[in-house]
Amino acid sequence: MSQYEFAMSAHHSWTAEDTERLRLHIERGGSAARAAVMFKRTEQAVRAHASACGWKFPTIRELRRRATGSERYVPPQI
Repeated sequence: MSQYEFAMSAHHSWTAEDTERLRLHIERGGSAARAAVMFKRTEQAVRAHASACGWKFPTIRELRRRATGSERYVPPQI
């Protein structure tokens, strides 16, 4: 077994169920960071799979707007 074959064995394929759960998560406006925790994968892996499926996660700006309910994010004063 070569070094590269060993590295590939650590790869976990996306199941149809995982892909469906990811789709629902994105449709509900979930973040890539949250999805990475849910699937025990890196954020980069989650983003790559979503991109390969033609989906996009909301941007940080969109998530902040939704969280604050405002158009412009203003960080809290400390």
